[in-house]
Amino acid sequence: MAGVREYKAGNYSEADLFLEYSCQNGVGESCMVQGLMALEGKIGPASLKDAINYFKTGCDMGSGEACRYLADTIYRNSEGDDKALAEAAALWQRACHLGSADDCLRYGEFLIRTGQEEESFKALSYMEKACSLDSKGAACQKARDAREQIWLRKGGDDNASSKKAKARARRNAENVPDTPEGLRTACAADDAGTCYRLGFYYEHAPELSPQERRDRALEIYGELCRKRDPQGCEGFRRIKNAFAR
Repeated sequence: MAGVREYKAGNYSEADLFLEYSCQNGVGESCMVQGLMALEGKIGPASLKDAINYFKTGCDMGSGEACRYLADTIYRNSEGDDKALAEAAALWQRACHLGSADDCLRYGEFLIRTGQEEESFKALSYMEKACSLDSKGAACQKARDAREQIWLRKGGDDNASSKKAKARARRNAENVPDTPEGLRTACAADDAGTCYRLGFYYEHAPELSPQERRDRALEIYGELCRKRDPQGCEGFRRIKNAFAR
């Protein structure tokens, strides 16, 4: 976009003209860049209020990046206010659902930091979603580390399900090859996070027909959902709803 090019080139007055027009015409990314310029004081004095308004407009238009900047800005200026922290967390969650791996990770880490035991598995599902969206980044290792820590924190229970969970956590600590074969092997060993990644792979596999992609992804997500995995259920519903339209 012309406005973004001018912004990156340091031509802020020209960028502002292009960005203002496209933001007013529904381009969320343009609103986001205007928010950056307001925050940085590129056009007039720096204004936190204007930046937040631009980020919010872009987020409401469906820009994951705008939601991320809005969340980060609110979080950095929250000064420990619980309401502001909750607002930032909700925005990270929203950006995650718009496809931002970084924000899935941020939201998962936020839930872990709250220290609420009942949020642990919800946090893990978001971190594993970050891994499925960006398998080359740091998210996969962080998801594996979180899974292991969650199960270790629940240590002391010697029943069969606990032992199975800990064994799965140890397997998760090992690197899983980012290939269909590697994912299938790890999924067959009952690794929920890798099964989700396999379902996501099938959902977008270029070598498969649309019907094959749907059927294979539904099979993986459906099995996860039957095991009460929240991310698997989310994937199952997403595909079902998409084909119901």
